[in-house]
Amino acid sequence: METSRVPSGIRGLDEILRGGFVEGLSYLVRGGPGSGKTQIGLHFLTEGARLGERVLFVSLENSEELLQAAFASLPYDFERIAFVSLVQRAEKSGEVYSLFSPSDLEQDSQMNGLMAAIDQHKPQRLFVDGFSQMRLLSPNEFQFRRQVLSLLAHCYEQGITTVFSSEVSGDIGDVDLQAMTHGVITLRLSVETGRTLEVSKTLGSAYAEGRHGMTLTSEGVKVFPRLVPIEHGRAFTHDSMPSGIPALDKMLGGGIERGTVTMITGPNGVGKTTTGLQFMIEAARRDERSVLFTFEEERAPLLARAEALGQPVRALIEAGSFQVVAVEPLLLSVDEFTWMVRAEVDAGTRMVMLDSLSGFRMSLKSADMVERLHALTKYLERVGVTVLIVNQMEKIISADLSVTDYGVSYLADNILLLRYVEMGSEIRRTIGVLKKRMGDFEKTLREFTISEQGLQLGEPLVGMQGLLTGLPSKAE
Repeated sequence: METSRVPSGIRGLDEILRGGFVEGLSYLVRGGPGSGKTQIGLHFLTEGARLGERVLFVSLENSEELLQAAFASLPYDFERIAFVSLVQRAEKSGEVYSLFSPSDLEQDSQMNGLMAAIDQHKPQRLFVDGFSQMRLLSPNEFQFRRQVLSLLAHCYEQGITTVFSSEVSGDIGDVDLQAMTHGVITLRLSVETGRTLEVSKTLGSAYAEGRHGMTLTSEGVKVFPRLVPIEHGRAFTHDSMPSGIPALDKMLGGGIERGTVTMITGPNGVGKTTTGLQFMIEAARRDERSVLFTFEEERAPLLARAEALGQPVRALIEAGSFQVVAVEPLLLSVDEFTWMVRAEVDAGTRMVMLDSLSGFRMSLKSADMVERLHALTKYLERVGVTVLIVNQMEKIISADLSVTDYGVSYLADNILLLRYVEMGSEIRRTIGVLKKRMGDFEKTLREFTISEQGLQLGEPLVGMQGLLTGLPSKAE
């Protein structure tokens, strides 16, 4: 039998849950203060209201007025959400304020109020905010569990899809709530990893495991599922994609192949971005959309520099076949960046360039770079997107040649090496192909220049040795 799903109102969360919450079941959203629990509940109810369902928000922590004031600028449909606040009001006796009156201390008062609200509004979706407060009013663990199980059974019998929020901080735990509810979603916030969301349990339903990126924005909660390449794929052919520069294409045996990863490596200022742009511009001229993600350079100066080198990037941007996206790695998690790339692919992008590896690494925080870059490149390969990765080598001239400092060169199907060499007391540039998995390639190095006419390659450098060290000499 096909399980009926209830969308959460958050696209990324629905993807993780394989379509949304299971209709009629109960879910626990747990996390520390400010982790986004209440906002997830508001998304859940707003989506239900949009679909014409009856929705109910029951708060055990805050008043309706306070919640509306706090989230007034966010896209939540307060007018169509029924609110019930079971927050105890402070009462003044002389000069002393007391939170509870004797009648408030009755152990079942809040639970009875919650049950009454459910019976009155008959919701199809229910969100109970601050449910961990219920434990504080229960005389013992047994009584608390009895009350919760009674509530869950009542909601299940009524076919209500229910989301509870639970505060997790200090010594306050909720292992019992995790055991009793049908699904558990944990929100975390830390300096090392930023905001993350993890599903650890869903009854009778698959879900995407692991920690996924999450942000709180002016548009509400955004969730960025962790990328699993094997879940994606698209039929395509590995046809050759030339650069438009005859000498460079000859070196590469005709060009690079569709759905492959090409690493362009070399020291600072040698022309890595310019070389990568050449492939992207040629693809854009064929009306194949290409996108450059730049982590290190602002969009405007990059475009100005490319135009000065004869690369018509602005015209291609206006035509919609080329785009430059400036990425601030300190503000994005790797999952959020991956989501950006996926959105571009869904929009028809067929070539992606990452400039550069060091900038991509900054967005990882504590995540493993090899693992995440592997996932991203394998996903792009599986959907037929051609990938260019710029890597900066720290040493300008060195006898010890290392393609990258991160141990990710195995991901590359093609490796282009750009080097400075000293010849006749002059600093010159050379380019060579170190690796090409699909087909043969030219084994020589060529000198190249960058001018107003763009990238220009000379004839193969013959009769010389030591070019890779940067200090060549005549071959003996």
